[in-house]
Amino acid sequence: SGTRDTYLDIYNPNYARGQATQMVDYGVTYADMVRFAVFMSEGGPVPDGATITSATLSLYKFSAYDQSYQLRRVLKDWAEGEATWNKARSTLLWSVPGANGVGSDIDAVVVATGSVGWNPGWLNFDVTASVAAMSTGGANYGWKLQPVSGTSALKTYATRESATEAQHPKLVVSYTHTNQPPTVAITSPASGASYVAPAGVVVSANASDVDGSVARVDFYAGSTLIGSDSSAPYSVTW
Repeated sequence: SGTRDTYLDIYNPNYARGQATQMVDYGVTYADMVRFAVFMSEGGPVPDGATITSATLSLYKFSAYDQSYQLRRVLKDWAEGEATWNKARSTLLWSVPGANGVGSDIDAVVVATGSVGWNPGWLNFDVTASVAAMSTGGANYGWKLQPVSGTSALKTYATRESATEAQHPKLVVSYTHTNQPPTVAITSPASGASYVAPAGVVVSANASDVDGSVARVDFYAGSTLIGSDSSAPYSVTW
């Protein structure tokens, strides 16, 4: 659900191809891009701050013809349903059409290389270093493919909208992570506050989890549960 892919089309420079069932590669006239929600803070499955031990990006070519590629990180926050040859999203232009601005649209550094043979099959990239950089705070706007050498002919790759789910783009990530416990602190009433019975005492607390999320805060008087709250600001009336 966190996969996004598209291709930029020089022949239709203002048309978004994000819902297409294929990405098209034919030299400099098209540009293929893919991104994934990787970390929990962006809707992915990997805990924030995890140590990435390996990551492999795979795209399925269902056409003929061989090709070698370079892979570069995208530097602008493009939107699948809005990205065109001219724009990363409806309100953001590419510095150079086709996301060709080195250092502005795409990283100057080639993060991976990969090749695919003549017959249909998987194109694989080792993106371990790239995903590790995202884990330590680098922006995650995915990658752009750039053809380097191979047969000069039209090639097609399956997108997440393809009818064959087994051929959808894949990012396989291995990681290690030590879970950090949540923190909680009562913010009111102040320590030592006194009340005349009968009284309704509002007890409030802050709670957070640096590598996860807080689903609920339970309030106890000793071992007796006095109430729960599932949304911040957390409080119960005792």
